[in-house]
Amino acid sequence: MPKLQKTAGVHFEKQLAEITPEHKVILISLGGMAASQSHTADDIQELSRRLENETIFSFWGEGHVVTRSRVIAKNIVAVADTIKNRSGVEPRIIMVGKSMGGHKLWRTCHRLNKLGKQVDLFIGVDVSGSVSRHHQDFIDSCGEEGAHWFHKNVKSLYGFYQTTPNEIQTGAPLFYYRSQDETYYNVPPEKDGAINIQVYQTPFNTETCMPDEESGDPITNQIVTHATIDTNKPLLQIIEKLVKKAIS
Repeated sequence: MPKLQKTAGVHFEKQLAEITPEHKVILISLGGMAASQSHTADDIQELSRRLENETIFSFWGEGHVVTRSRVIAKNIVAVADTIKNRSGVEPRIIMVGKSMGGHKLWRTCHRLNKLGKQVDLFIGVDVSGSVSRHHQDFIDSCGEEGAHWFHKNVKSLYGFYQTTPNEIQTGAPLFYYRSQDETYYNVPPEKDGAINIQVYQTPFNTETCMPDEESGDPITNQIVTHATIDTNKPLLQIIEKLVKKAIS
């Protein structure tokens, strides 16, 4: 049986031969290129490894410039097809990525769209870095260089981000790409099904996991930065809740 391919920053413990009929979920979490500041089990890159059990096949690590999204996509397809052959069900695919890790998983989603694979949940945390370098693919409704856009093969899309003044790196909203003729629709993300949350500004209901102007409060009362957003405990708790909900 062929083996999974390696690419920079991405780790896995099991090979295809170790997949059992009990596997039902593929969970991948990638932190940023700096590999997060605290290196604890609560950071983004460790999320899938920490939640892994007999039903979850996990990939984890951090995104680097040389991380290859085509390799990640091929591995996901190989695992998904093996799970389907052994369990008879199409596994749920869940992705969580911060900064460059989110950027690499964004590219992975595009590749999976071409390969006919659905991503059940994508959670981006301050996806990628410098706006001038990474967010040039989309012009938003205000005429500004916008955020990363996704095909509809991604069924549920959350973007958590910060816009702290004077940050070299900052997040931006995530958009769905919803055209049939390869043109862009310049609509704000909240009008197109993506859920975007500025973590210390947007009122957010932690029970429904939705923005809520009437009863919600911002996720955190701290001014977070690109380096600290993935170590913010309230945000990490919400991300884990969303992942567990998607798994179940």
